[in-house]
Formats: sequence, C-alpha cells, structure tokens
Amino acid sequence: MYCAKCELQLDEDALFCKRCGTAVDAPDATEKIATKKKSIFAPVMFATQEEANRYRIKKGIVVIITLAILCGGLYILSRTLG
Repeated sequence: MYCAKCELQLDEDALFCKRCGTAVDAPDATEKIATKKKSIFAPVMFATQEEANRYRIKKGIVVIITLAILCGGLYILSRTLG
C-alpha cells in the first residue's frame, strides 16, 4: 500500500503516512480512527438526571478548590519574593 500524496510505501495497518501525515484511504482506516476516538472521548453517561447534577456539582467544587489553591500559592509566592 502506498500514500496517495507522497507515494511512500506504508505498512498494511497504517492509518496515516509517516512522511506527510495524510490519512490512508483504506476501507477500515476510518473505522479504526472512529473506534479510537470513541473510546478516548466517550461522553460520561448517567442513569438519572440527579446523578448528572451531582457530578456537575462535584466537578465545579474541584475546579473552585483548584483555583483557590493556585491563587493562594501565587499570593504566598508574591509576598515572599517582594
């Protein structure tokens, strides 16, 4: 199998060309890419709306605590440096 753009010889299981990065025009290449994306970027599913709301609240609390720690650290750093 060869790249359609730069004509580099490709491995049979290649999804992209090693030289130019062009997607391989193989029949199952799109399926392999979609499967990988699905497993990596799968949305979080919840059984009930209440469960989804609890998840959002916990996520918001984690973000707020992280920002508070970051701001506190920057404040302490600025006070110690001058």
